[in-house]
Formats: sequence, C-alpha cells, structure tokens
Amino acid sequence: MMFKLIWRLVRLFKFLLAFPSRLRLLSRCNAALGRLVSLLRSFRGHKSTFPNSPPHILCSDDPPPPAHRVVHFSDPHPVDPSADNPGVSGPTASPEQSASASTDPTTQPKSAWHVRPGVPDGETRYAKRKNEGKYDKLPIPSGKQSLAELPPLGWERFVHPEGNVLFYHTELHVFTDIYIMKDGLADRIVSEARELKDKAAGLADTQTELVLNVTERGKKWYCHYYFVDHVNRRLWWHTSVTVDKLFGKQFRGVTQLSQLEYLLEACYWSHCQYYPYKRRPSEKVFSELKGMLSYAKADKMTSDTSLSPFALDELNSLLDVVNPPSGEFSRSAHPQVLMTCADDAALQDEYSVCIAARLMHIFARNKFINFHGQECARLDADVYLFDEEHWEDWMVFKVLNFFLFWSLKEHTMRLRRVWANHIIIRPRWKDFVTRVTDELTRYTTFSTIMLATNMAFLAAPGVTVPLQFIIYGSALMTITSIVVSFVLLNVYAHPKFVDPATATKILSDISKKVGIPYLAITHSLPMALLIWAISLFFIALVCRIFVEAYPVVRIIFGIVYFILLCFSSMSCMILYFFASSLA
Repeated sequence: MMFKLIWRLVRLFKFLLAFPSRLRLLSRCNAALGRLVSLLRSFRGHKSTFPNSPPHILCSDDPPPPAHRVVHFSDPHPVDPSADNPGVSGPTASPEQSASASTDPTTQPKSAWHVRPGVPDGETRYAKRKNEGKYDKLPIPSGKQSLAELPPLGWERFVHPEGNVLFYHTELHVFTDIYIMKDGLADRIVSEARELKDKAAGLADTQTELVLNVTERGKKWYCHYYFVDHVNRRLWWHTSVTVDKLFGKQFRGVTQLSQLEYLLEACYWSHCQYYPYKRRPSEKVFSELKGMLSYAKADKMTSDTSLSPFALDELNSLLDVVNPPSGEFSRSAHPQVLMTCADDAALQDEYSVCIAARLMHIFARNKFINFHGQECARLDADVYLFDEEHWEDWMVFKVLNFFLFWSLKEHTMRLRRVWANHIIIRPRWKDFVTRVTDELTRYTTFSTIMLATNMAFLAAPGVTVPLQFIIYGSALMTITSIVVSFVLLNVYAHPKFVDPATATKILSDISKKVGIPYLAITHSLPMALLIWAISLFFIALVCRIFVEAYPVVRIIFGIVYFILLCFSSMSCMILYFFASSLA
C-alpha cells in the first residue's frame, strides 16, 4: 500500500512538473501542423501529384468547454469519394480532381453537406480564423468610393464588435459566420435555409431566425443549424435531439427536461452575443441584469459561501458598466422579448447587446449548473449534491495526516470546497490560487533560511558524525520542500491555470490518473517537510548542547527546553483541535 502511494505521488509530481511545458508543446505542435497543411495545399495548388489531399486540421480532439459545444455526428451512410466532384463521374475521376473538389463547399452536391442540429460554438468561432500571410501590391482606386466588399444580393454584411465578419439574409432572417463572398456559396446557404424552414413550417413564423454555421472536417462539410425563439429565450430544432448529442455526457444529474431551461437560455444569450446585428436590448433586460448583479453583490457581502460567478470588486465594476443605451427603446409586441429588432440604424446598439448578452449568459449558465428552480437546488457553495468518496476514512490517510502535522486534512477540505460537485466557482478558485501561491512563497523563504542555517551548523568546528547525519537529513528535507514549492508555484503561476475551465480539466485529469487525495498530499509536503527539517535541527542542537556543554549549562538549557517543549505540545494540541472542529 505504501509503495502504491509513493508511486502515485511520483506520477502526480511528474504531471505537475510537465504541465507548463505540455501546454507550450501543444501550441507548438498545433502551429507546426498548421504550417504543414498550408505547405501541402500550396504544393497541391502547383499541380503536385499527391495521392490524396492532406487533412484539414481544425482543432484538437479534446471536447470543447461546457459553455459552448457543437457536436459533429458521424454519418451512418458513407459518402462516395467520387461524389465530391459533381462534374466527374465516379470511377473516371482522378485523385487530384477529387481532392481539389472535396475542399470547396461551392462545388459539392447537396448530399455532401451534412446538416446537423447544433448550438452556438465558441471554440470553432475563435479557432478557425486563418491568414496565409501573402504579400500583394493592391492598387488603391482614386476617388472617395467605399473600399468595402459588396455582399451577394439579398445579404447584408456587418462586422462584430470583436472584429469578425458576419452575414445576414434580410428575407429569410438567416445568420451565418462563413465567408459567403465565394461564387455559389451564398446560394448554397440560401438553399439549405429554405429547406430547413420548409421542414419547420409548422413551428416557425416569419420572424424566426435561423443560424447556419458551416465547418470543414477532413473531406466533409458540416452545416450546423438552430432556430431562435426570442419570446421564450431559447433555441430549438425541427427534429428531436438528445442532450448528449448536443453537449456531450458532461452534465451530471440532469434527468428532467425542466432542468434544461436555463441551459437553452444560456445558449440563446450566446447567440445574441455572437450575432448582435439589428438588435437593441430592451429596458427590461437592463433592469433584470442590474437586479441580478445587485443581488449577487449583496449575497457576496453577507455570505462566505456565495454562488456568485463574480468577485465583489468585479460586481462593483459591472454595475457601473451596465447602463441602458441612450435614446428611446425599441418596442416589441411581446413584453418578455429582451432583444428587440431595430431596423432603424440609429436605434441599433450592438455594443450594449454584446455586454448584456454575455453577462446574461454567465448568469443563466450559473443557474443551470446549480440546479436553480429544482428540488435539489444548490443554495450554498459548500453543499455537495452528489455522493463523494470520503478519503478521511482511509487508515493510510489518518497515518499520513499525523506525520504531515494535520495539514493533509486541511488541504483536503480546501480542495473539496473549491471543487465541490466537480464545479469550480471562479471567485473561489481565484482566492484559492492566491492563497496557495502566498503560502508556497512563504514556505520557500523559510526553507531557504533553514537551509542556510543547516550549512552554518555543519561549518561549525567539532560537529560529530551522528550530528552531521541529522543535519544532512534536515537539509534534504529543506531542499525537497523548496523543490515541491517551486513545482507547485510554477503550475499555479501559469496564466491558463487561473481560468476555471482549464482548472476543471486539469483536476479531472488528476482525479482520473492519480486521485485528488494525492494532490492534497502534495500541497501538504512543503509545510510538513519544513517542520520536520526544523525538528531535526532542533534535535541536533539539543544533542550538541547536552553532550558537550558544562553541567550548569545543561541544567539551565534543560529547564528552558522543557518549557519550550510544553508550549510546542500545547500548540500541536490546539492545531489538532482546530483541524477536528473544521472537519
């Protein structure tokens, strides 16, 4: 059992040590693969004889963040590779022609596009922007004419406040983020939109919005769609779809449809944030948003276990930011509609829409993960909705807790609080990282001083061999404490580790590979090793005094050491009572 414990601690130490370099390695590999794909495509453009077209790598195989995900369904009916080029009949098509046609969505037949239900996807939105980096001598025309590209007939082009280009079809009320300036692509989008609206004819009205997001995966093109219901603040599809197909098996405890209301509302607000064109937030959305921010601020000020997704200083700043736009609000036939349509350009305010939609998305998702409005609603950050494994009952845990001076139990409770129900609350996580970083910095300073003290003791004349071995043990423990502190500081100081989504993924990996109890042991080592180092130095100092000093000096120091031993024992008892009361 002890060998297994040591082996798992070694694996955890290697995982933490390789964490920053692993992130840098992944980013470098991703960049290298991107350059390789660009090089292969340039060779293919110069009539190179590749047997097959190189794969187009979009992103890693890791699942997207819980807040945004589009699920790519596997096609049950394989597509004939020859069908990728409609101008060539099956067996007579050359590999080069098939490869060239498969990467162009405008030349593919209707069966080559796989239309699937989807949700607003933040990962592909921010990951797919690429630039070939070519240099070109563009002539600037004379005069004052606009240099902006004109969209195809029936489409309107607009730029999101973040900078990406989006397109809107005025007749069909269709949004898309794919660049439709290529010949035939706009007509293909319109054709797919009409077909989807015909299938949902009994459910959609004339003002129903439709979003089509086209992505490439290998040699296939996927068109993910969803309809938008502004009255009920949710997304919908013309066919039934299961939760795991859209979001994956990541929502534990969701067994009723009523629990999905806030999840679909969070997706709705993501849609409003991604497509703010021709919108203006109503007065009600700012009133509701200010109410939620004010309540979260009061809850944060009066409770240490608040479920607020923001810290107190952030709430103060957000209350100053959330202000209704100037001018009259756009009216809607439905009072509950919070994002009204504003055809007048003077009433459009995409910046206010993005601000309100982003904050509303955060609050809606926070309600969903805490089972807001359900029988098992989580009202406190320290409440555990699911059965958790009690590590404190292990005999090995109790023995280690004693030898680690009861710090193991404290760090276990910290990890339980910050990762209750496998959910990380952002303000709590930031406080946890700050507290751990400060403690590790102090332990590093104390260990450095202790190491210098050990070296000074060894440099003193007349140190016997047994005392040297004791000081060597103290020095080794001090060095180990410094190394463990440096490794943990390197992990917690990484910019990505501050992000709750990244922290959730890392803690999940640690839980699967070695277990959270071993992470608590690692956090306990710097302080425990430092205390053991001080204890060994104390023993060496006592032996040096009582063996080589005069009898009078022994008596005086014996009385002093006895008093110090009593105080130290009392401190250990108080520490034990504190640890027991906090359990």
